[in-house]
Amino acid sequence: MHMHKGGALATVGALVAIAFVPAANAAYTIPGTCKVPNVKGATLAAAEAAITKAGCKVGQVTSTASSTVTKGDVISTSPAAGTTLTSGATVKITESTGTSTGTGKGTGKGTGKGKGTGNGKGTGKGKGTGKGKGKGKGKGKGKGKGKH
Repeated sequence: MHMHKGGALATVGALVAIAFVPAANAAYTIPGTCKVPNVKGATLAAAEAAITKAGCKVGQVTSTASSTVTKGDVISTSPAAGTTLTSGATVKITESTGTSTGTGKGTGKGTGKGKGTGNGKGTGKGKGTGKGKGKGKGKGKGKGKGKH
């Protein structure tokens, strides 16, 4: 008989089975690989730390507008969360810039009318410009001259 660490006894030469039971919520990866963590909704700093801790490298960080993800938080990664890569492989991050506040320019045309006195007629032209989300509004003023 031989005493093992922890108090277990085994007969020398006996077949011994050892069971490995992972702890709940523990993340294990195959040696030489990294598994892309789920960092959607995390801050950029927290996402970078989690990716590095998983054994991957942070690659290009791009920013885009999102109406559902808070400014500064992660929208997605590429490759996607759960993907197993070679250790040290790069993971791209897309970060939210918040809700888009797009600007647009529009143009509008206005018309003007002129009046003449006596037997004459007058014509007028006017142009206006407007700014908005692709739609413009314009107002025109016209002047006319007439003969009598």
